[in-house]
Amino acid sequence: MENQIREYDNRINAQLPETFCFLLIPTQEGTDPVNWTIYRLQNGDQLVSRASKKLKMEEQLITDWAPALLRIELDRWLWKDENHIHIDQLWGNLAQYLYLPRLRDEEVLIKTIRDGVNSTDWEEYFAYASGLKSDGTYLGLIAAEIPSVAIDHESLLVKPEVAKKQLEKTGKTRLGQGEYVNLAELSPNSVNDRLDFIGRSSNEGESEQGKKTFIHRFHATVELDPKRLGRDASNISEEVLTHLTSDVDTKATVTLEIDIEVPGGISEDKIQIIKENCNTLKFKTVDFE
Repeated sequence: MENQIREYDNRINAQLPETFCFLLIPTQEGTDPVNWTIYRLQNGDQLVSRASKKLKMEEQLITDWAPALLRIELDRWLWKDENHIHIDQLWGNLAQYLYLPRLRDEEVLIKTIRDGVNSTDWEEYFAYASGLKSDGTYLGLIAAEIPSVAIDHESLLVKPEVAKKQLEKTGKTRLGQGEYVNLAELSPNSVNDRLDFIGRSSNEGESEQGKKTFIHRFHATVELDPKRLGRDASNISEEVLTHLTSDVDTKATVTLEIDIEVPGGISEDKIQIIKENCNTLKFKTVDFE
């Protein structure tokens, strides 16, 4: 019996490549009817591998996308009368509409956004923002540097001419001897900014000995939204830490303090799991009350 089953399996496996040998690809131009393109797959690799190879060969599956091509699609279809587009909306459109390019996965889009925003020619592409204020200004607006891209409804791609206007008129504060940054954009609306600077640049002239006063230490505290922790921490890293840690001899310590109250109590099972995870993540202190 086992030999028969094995023989039947071998027959089926041998016939599968001949049975599933056509690749059907739906395409569409704007609102025109959907067309189906048919390709015959060559024998050899597994079915998924053969299909993906053919898709990439015919440029029906994109694994590396240029920012210029994304900008073309944005202008053509996605943000005609808008100053921005939310990243999750952009990804949803790319995954849904046949007239848009077919990307392999979210990582392809993320890399394209990073390349475009970080480009010296970003004004030809787009800028990136981590949120939008009620007054229409952008939070965490980034251009000409690498953004930490999140595919959610808070993050946006911003038209470069709009981003440039905000960047030019935004008030800046200098951190030590570093670059000027916008403290109003350190974090999204959910974050209550409580930055407490110990010392600021002194541009009031020379000291009594005729020497300039240099600031050597920075300290700050800020509350993060637990539901947006990754995004908020990333914004703070990009907007503040990168400016302060660029020097080779800089010594920096960043500590995350957690205080959670559970009115209904924490079960023993959860306590054990949390303790083990904290130990694995090398927490310095762990305490339950």
